[in-house]
Amino acid sequence: MARRSLVLMYGAVTVRQAEALLDRSERFFGLDTLGADMQGSAMHQTLLAAYDKLFA
Repeated sequence: MARRSLVLMYGAVTVRQAEALLDRSERFFGLDTLGADMQGSAMHQTLLAAYDKLFA
């Protein structure tokens, strides 16, 4: 009953996407797991490298 109400409120596509995000069968915007020190983020690693150059 609750799922049916959610589908009526938000639409089937949105509810399906939310369920996939919750059960981890789909990643938020396709993002990979970042890890404890954000090693999965290319942008974060680039910023760290720039910071290292700045203060080296």
